[in-house]
Amino acid sequence: MIKALLRPLGWIPLRWTHAVGALLGRIVYLCSPVYASRLRENLRQSGLATEPRAFERLLRSSIGEAGKSFSEILAIWARDEGAAARLVVDCPDQALALELHGRGKGVIFLTPHLGCFEICAVYAA
Repeated sequence: MIKALLRPLGWIPLRWTHAVGALLGRIVYLCSPVYASRLRENLRQSGLATEPRAFERLLRSSIGEAGKSFSEILAIWARDEGAAARLVVDCPDQALALELHGRGKGVIFLTPHLGCFEICAVYAA
């Protein structure tokens, strides 16, 4: 039933999905002081941006990307497996994984918890 409710999201172009996700990310950031504080602290601890201006740019980008990550999950769930796999634009070392699999070797995929890592399993399958 949930998949049937999400199915229309599969028709939305990924660019639009990203725009909605970025907006949702900003809304969550503005509405949740705990989330906002945690995000700012995590970015400070990362040391990626030490200058105040660079930090604010990174913060704005992170807010939008977090929302996009959520909207991408919905887009993956709403599409059939073939359509979802076609959203992948780059897969470095795919040939190596296929070669090892073809030789009967096990392949373990390690994915960082960044972006829409859920697509990795759909794409690999």
